[in-house]
Amino acid sequence: EDENFNCSNAVTLVNIKTGKCTELAPLKKPRYDCPSIVVNKILFVFGGYKGDAWIFPRTLKDVEMLDLSDFDFSSSSNQRRQFQLLENHPLPQPLRDATLVADGDFIYVIGGYNGTFYGSFSV
Repeated sequence: EDENFNCSNAVTLVNIKTGKCTELAPLKKPRYDCPSIVVNKILFVFGGYKGDAWIFPRTLKDVEMLDLSDFDFSSSSNQRRQFQLLENHPLPQPLRDATLVADGDFIYVIGGYNGTFYGSFSV
C-alpha cells in the first residue's frame, strides 16, 4: 500500500519573467502543507504532512535543504543536486502550515499545526 497517497516530492522552479518551469531535485520525503524559504541561496523545506489528510495523516518534523549557491538557472542541462535531510536538526515537534521569516542567518518558525486534533464532531 502506498503510504504517501497523493503527496508529491516534486520541486519546480518557475522563472517569473519567462514563465519557464524547471524540475529541480525531488524532496527526500513526499509531503504537502510544508513551509519553505530561501536563505543565503539555500532552499529549506520544513515539516508538512505525509499521507492523506482525511485517512492517515502524519505530520513531519524534519527539515530538508537544497544548496542553490552556484546553480545555473538559465541552463536546461543543470546537474541535478539532491536535497539533504537534516537528520541532526529536526523541528522540536511535528509541524505543518507554519509561517517562516528569515533574518540574516536565522529562520523564525511561527505558529503552524502539530497534527494533534483535540475535539470531536458528529456527522
